[in-house]
Amino acid sequence: MSKLITEGRYAGMIAKAGNRSGAGGAALIPGMVITIGVLSMLHQVPLGRSFYVTKIMWFNPGVLATLDFGTLANDGVTPVPVFPTQTAFPGLEGGLSEEELVGAEFMLNPLAAPNGWDGNLYVVASIALITISVEVAEKA
Repeated sequence: MSKLITEGRYAGMIAKAGNRSGAGGAALIPGMVITIGVLSMLHQVPLGRSFYVTKIMWFNPGVLATLDFGTLANDGVTPVPVFPTQTAFPGLEGGLSEEELVGAEFMLNPLAAPNGWDGNLYVVASIALITISVEVAEKA
């Protein structure tokens, strides 16, 4: 679901829910991502656009875990953390609000490795089965 943001910091941008769903972010349909215990894609940067993350929410049904949100280096495998490591407590939900996420614009950076990155939003989770939902504001 998308809507035009009409006021505030992101006025004129399009607010979208995460565009990945399923295990590890495998499918290109709206919804939540269920981690697979390693790298999982949360939001894919649209061609010619960039985005800001405005909200991240998660639920951990398992044991104590850590979540690292960020992107990948141009090599396609090396995680590049963008936000501080988060602790996901068992049986509880958690999240990051807009105030905690401000200032990080995700975009394709075509510079050669190690300086470039692919611009998509990923999470590296220490365990599987954590449900994550993101909200972003896309910039045309």
